[in-house]
Amino acid sequence: MGFGHRFFFVEDGDRIVRIPATRFQRIHDGKETLPGYAGQRVRCAHVMVQLEGRLLTGWYREWYFLLPFDGTGKVDRDEELRGVGLVMEATPLALSFLEDNRDHKHSNVVQARGKFAKMQLDNEFRWTPGQQLRKHLLDLALGRQPRRR
Repeated sequence: MGFGHRFFFVEDGDRIVRIPATRFQRIHDGKETLPGYAGQRVRCAHVMVQLEGRLLTGWYREWYFLLPFDGTGKVDRDEELRGVGLVMEATPLALSFLEDNRDHKHSNVVQARGKFAKMQLDNEFRWTPGQQLRKHLLDLALGRQPRRR
């Protein structure tokens, strides 16, 4: 069993644009510019599909994220790295390394750093498709001809 990757941009009005994996890699690496997306956060879907030989047998995992573009239409690396930092802050294990070692058991201080980072991460770097849009994206990833909506 192997895996394949399907990438989609979801534009306004839920218009879906399939992006081949090699092209997505070029876009992500900054080797291709998309001026039409300049200054935007584009809704992206990444679906990992299962392959038996070369046949699609199902989907394995899905991710929905907002891809930030700078003013020229390149992926905004600084903004993306800020998102990675928020992932680290939102992870409880990472927080244990970031916080100092003082004893807070008898303190009125609430340690909410991770919760705030997760809220910011969800608000600025992730999105959740509705049930119908999710089904449509998974159908497209599996090469199924979706029914008209």
